[in-house]
Amino acid sequence: MTQLNPLERAKQGDPTAIATLMNRSLHSKGIHATAQRSGDRLQIDLESDQPLNRQALTAFVRSGLKNLGLVGIQSVVVVGKTPDQQTLWEEPIALDGLGELERREETIAMPPR
Repeated sequence: MTQLNPLERAKQGDPTAIATLMNRSLHSKGIHATAQRSGDRLQIDLESDQPLNRQALTAFVRSGLKNLGLVGIQSVVVVGKTPDQQTLWEEPIALDGLGELERREETIAMPPR
């Protein structure tokens, strides 16, 4: 049986794979990501002993998840935490409709037949 790489697993909504991909970018900034999935909801916890930029990190997560084209995930909440797991902030992200927007953009860009 062929084992899927982290990117393919992340596209299928695997929270461990999603966190692994995020940590590749965030580790050098002193931020650690973990992810948990419950049904069609994904929670991404971002932890650092440095102040976390809520707006920038939420945009990072949204962009990354949009690029993955996740299957089966409708909503995401990004949670900023301290190393002792104290919640600093929570930011919900609605993912429904992202695929539809991309399809409309492709349709507009396609030449008429």
